[in-house]
Amino acid sequence: MLKPSLIYKKTNFKRGVLELMTEILDALSQEMLRKTHITFRCNLDSRAVTKYVKTLTLLGFIRENDKEPKYFEITQKGRDFLKKYDDLISLLVEDEEQANTMSELKDSLKI
Repeated sequence: MLKPSLIYKKTNFKRGVLELMTEILDALSQEMLRKTHITFRCNLDSRAVTKYVKTLTLLGFIRENDKEPKYFEITQKGRDFLKKYDDLISLLVEDEEQANTMSELKDSLKI
């Protein structure tokens, strides 16, 4: 997956809700994590992680285990969302590359 954090580091934009949610989902797709680990892995403060974990849980993208210590894991619905998000980002990047190529072609044809 093309990580949103890589895109935003290059452009100096703040990460939006979707980017933050997909970053958390991406981290959880690799392994089950505690809230503290999500905080460090996604470079967020604990209040933001609490907010996004609650939202992702309500959406059915992640679930919390019943044991102590509490770990979060991604659900199949969350994996499906990540796949569709990745497809969309790939499409946008492809269109941007095509637009850049067209712009270069127009510039080269100017005399």
